[in-house]
Amino acid sequence: MSGTSLDGVDAALLETDGLDVLSSLGHAFVPYPTSLQDALLAVMAREGGVLALSEHEKDNLAHQITQLHLEAARNVMAQTGVVPQLVGFHGQTIYHNPERRTSIQLGDPVLLSEVLGVPVIHTFRQNDLDHGGQGAPLVPIYHAALAKRAARPCLFVNVGGISNLTWCGEEADGLIAFDAGPANAPLNDWTKKHFGACFDRGGALAAKGRVHTLYVEKFLSHTYFAAPPPKSLDRGTFDFSSFEDLLPHDGLATLTRLVAEAIVLSARALPPVKGVYVCGGGRHNLTLRAHLEALFTVPVQDVETLGVNGDFLEAEAFAYLAKRAYDRLPISFPGSTGVSYPVTGGVCAFPKDPQKVL
Repeated sequence: MSGTSLDGVDAALLETDGLDVLSSLGHAFVPYPTSLQDALLAVMAREGGVLALSEHEKDNLAHQITQLHLEAARNVMAQTGVVPQLVGFHGQTIYHNPERRTSIQLGDPVLLSEVLGVPVIHTFRQNDLDHGGQGAPLVPIYHAALAKRAARPCLFVNVGGISNLTWCGEEADGLIAFDAGPANAPLNDWTKKHFGACFDRGGALAAKGRVHTLYVEKFLSHTYFAAPPPKSLDRGTFDFSSFEDLLPHDGLATLTRLVAEAIVLSARALPPVKGVYVCGGGRHNLTLRAHLEALFTVPVQDVETLGVNGDFLEAEAFAYLAKRAYDRLPISFPGSTGVSYPVTGGVCAFPKDPQKVL
């Protein structure tokens, strides 16, 4: 899994039957080189974005991304001594627009399948979009599997490049999910631009600044937050240019508070819960965590309390989704993407065989 924060590739080896999570066997992370991060950000920022990319440019980026995924996969295989029977390959999202029924992930699943010698499931989002869904979020069914270990109803808060929420009810089919707002993407972009670091480690830089509440309040008046779910976001949905009027530490402090308030505001659209489980890289940001703990009225815990490595939850989720897709089980649902009925998804690349749509 490589997410919208553009930090690198997470890989996870999972034992699962597509219903239950039997065991988590190993994990690996391979960072993106700065040159690739800059190239991807430039594509997203340019006029026309990915839609203006030439086939040569697209293939070059896809090849670089795939090589890093191969490295991550090999690292997990070397660590565990296990060759997987199936691979889930999400690819790098560079464009997501449900209104156009388009979600573009860069990567070469055929090459991945040929090199690893196993079937590779990819293009997870398109079938949902084709059936009227948002194409995101897709991780909620994995959250639902993990919620079997928790007191329900409960809420999963994933703080990745974008934040998203999953409400898991007391019944197995009780599932509501949607993208909550911006998260690590603007925090990382600000930190890189103003402090020359890849991210705000531990939230230490934000802790030195002052929160400008008027900026937060104005941002939260965006129409996205008033819209009912289902709904999903692209990395470029929001404009943060007005924050450049703030001093560097104040800007980061304000953005960090904004991320937390957007999450809690979005959670108010959901039924009450007994607890909140935080996953994704953003849970390491202590300033952000402090905001979340102050704003929520129920206990906020790391997802590790459920026996999961929160840094690799999304990678595990796409392994889980790959198995479900391979078995033609649903991967998206009315309560998560807004699709009219549960649908499966994905395309399977078989080694030395033509691609087969699942």
